[in-house]
Amino acid sequence: MPGIENTIVGRLATASLPQPLSYGILFLPAIQLTHSYRSINFSKLIETIDSLAIRVSERFFDSSLPQVCLELKSIAMESESRIAMIGQAIIPIRLCIAALIMGALTLLINGLTLVDLDYRTFTFLELTQLTETLANGIILLGVALFFLLSIEMRLKRAKALNALHELRSMAHIIDLLQLTKDPIMHTCDAARTTHSPRRELTQFELNRYLDYCTEMLSLIGKLAAIYSERLPDAEIVTAANEIEILCASMSRKIWQKMSMIAPDRLTL
Repeated sequence: MPGIENTIVGRLATASLPQPLSYGILFLPAIQLTHSYRSINFSKLIETIDSLAIRVSERFFDSSLPQVCLELKSIAMESESRIAMIGQAIIPIRLCIAALIMGALTLLINGLTLVDLDYRTFTFLELTQLTETLANGIILLGVALFFLLSIEMRLKRAKALNALHELRSMAHIIDLLQLTKDPIMHTCDAARTTHSPRRELTQFELNRYLDYCTEMLSLIGKLAAIYSERLPDAEIVTAANEIEILCASMSRKIWQKMSMIAPDRLTL
């Protein structure tokens, strides 16, 4: 019956939730949240990369993949300090800009005080010319002011884009590492050529190798997302989104390879 079901559900919900410390309009329990799930936690991300590096080194200690994963951890640790540094104000540039603006305003005010203007003898043509001159001066001053005020942001943007370029290069390096990991060639008995790549991995090891590559690509995408989250500039967000799309497309290609491995061969 609906009434009995509602009563039972209500009792179960009341028993499973902690009692509210204070009663408000919505009667919500006062739960202390120890972690925020609205932004990416840098320390947790670095712990995840460190754990992945340990897992990769335990299984593929003689491969280049653990070294790449350690390099990714190094980039992640550098990214935290980079983002903090980029987010700080560049005081010398702001002081120089303020000095230039004050100097320009001082010259403008002094120039206006030195001009002897008699508005009673102005003709319409002279008034038009004066208005046009003032308008051009204001436009030029506004453009110069915009250029000066954007210097700091352009410097910060350049640093962030350079860091994102490193992440993009790291994604391409991971893609190169799995380039010759072809499940078809691992199963067939085709004759090797002189320059054929070594294929010494078992089907299980090949699956784990490819899976580790997808995990590293996913973590690169998360690092790029942190840049767009902490530095919400249009060009930075666009570059970070491109890296996430790149990593997702590379992961799909690797997943297609993993799908070719027979399930009965995924045992040690």
